[in-house]
Amino acid sequence: MSEPDASAETTGEPEAPLQPASEAPRDEPLLERVRDQERRQARAERTSSRSLWRTVAHVGALGWLIALPTVGGAYLGHRLDRHLGSGITYAMLFLTLGLGCGGYLLWRTFEQVEERELERKDP
Repeated sequence: MSEPDASAETTGEPEAPLQPASEAPRDEPLLERVRDQERRQARAERTSSRSLWRTVAHVGALGWLIALPTVGGAYLGHRLDRHLGSGITYAMLFLTLGLGCGGYLLWRTFEQVEERELERKDP
């Protein structure tokens, strides 16, 4: 049989049970720092605010996604109406098509941004 630990016999105290590495006293400061960092990261994700200029840039880009196809369609329709002498028929048609195209582009952009946000949150 193996001999008991000599230090336990000399002091008369029972041996302290071994602690798992994650609960060892020397790891407590490290664990606390990791927990603090996780809390700060979670708080930052919840309250992430973009800068004012970045928000303005996004709104401007989204505005162009709707405005350019709409104005372009109206202009093309107007040119066709003048060339064919058809009143405002083609102008209204292409204006509507341009507005629909801009709405589709806007929707698709929102979908792409949402996918990127999900990928960033769930790696």
